[in-house]
Amino acid sequence: IMENIILSVDCLDSEYEDALAKAIQRNSRGITVKKKDKNGDIIMTDDPQKAGPSVFVLREKSFFEGNDITARSLYKYDNVRSMLKTVKGEYIKSNDIFMYPCDSADTAIVTFFSKTGGTGTTSVAMAYAQEMRRYYNRKTLYISLDFFDGADQYMKRREGGNIRHFLYYLQERREKECRAMDAFLMTDEYRICAFSTYKGINPINTITEDEYQGFLEFVITHGDFDLIVVDGGSLPSEKLFTTIRRAKKNFEVENYEPDSDLCKGDSREEYYIRRLGKALYDDTVLVRNKYIPSEKVQDEKNLQGYQVGRKEVFLNFDSSSFFYEDGIKKISLDKAFGMSVKELVKM
Repeated sequence: IMENIILSVDCLDSEYEDALAKAIQRNSRGITVKKKDKNGDIIMTDDPQKAGPSVFVLREKSFFEGNDITARSLYKYDNVRSMLKTVKGEYIKSNDIFMYPCDSADTAIVTFFSKTGGTGTTSVAMAYAQEMRRYYNRKTLYISLDFFDGADQYMKRREGGNIRHFLYYLQERREKECRAMDAFLMTDEYRICAFSTYKGINPINTITEDEYQGFLEFVITHGDFDLIVVDGGSLPSEKLFTTIRRAKKNFEVENYEPDSDLCKGDSREEYYIRRLGKALYDDTVLVRNKYIPSEKVQDEKNLQGYQVGRKEVFLNFDSSSFFYEDGIKKISLDKAFGMSVKELVKM
């Protein structure tokens, strides 16, 4: 049973009060929003004179601008999801109650990775993101962990801020610049977002594991995204394993080669099992890309006893599903490859 919380918004600025109340109601489950209700379980106000045990004071300045933010204070212009995360966390802790942990406003992570290069992991991850945005209206962010970020194959790189600048500001604790996340993002025709790429080695690969976790947490907390699609590439890094462990779904992409040694397991598979544990590894879905339907019968014979306990999905090989427009790679979601991606999102 989910605890229903009464949250009262009581602000001196009536327009801000209305906007905040609507944003909270739209972005949360298990919370009933009222205005100027003194008996609310939680009260959010911009009047410091009303401070109390159930009150969160909305302050004009963030911690990074010299204002000491306590557990009972919130930055007035923060992302509403960040506010809700703090408020609900403190409420649960102070009242020792149970609250359903998977809020409808929570950001889900889906990871794609491969044990070898050239399997089309980026294309599969991007097609998945487009499908989730186009047909399920998920606000989606694409993040690449690959050695070279391939997002600019599918989106036009923007001038100005890019992933390298964002990581620098984050490491320097310049939160004000990082909160303006749109200044570092590029988008495609479906409004999928990705950090504008840097010409060279992907800067995410140059930061530490702790810095990466901080980056991911900041994006989840302050970004307005329902879904983060992580393209793990083929590098078995600690960043990839961290992402797989916290992801809602994980997909391993390999080329459809029924006679390949990849179908029989090898030292790479053993390494992933050691790092992730067999239960988590077996829970990853095996995506067999570039599949030719006419070979399915023979393939099923070759798969006897293969990858016991793992789910599989086949993505049809179809070169006509990919084309270029103004130098940007496009995916036709209504052709053979795109149609099989529809099955992928149901996994």
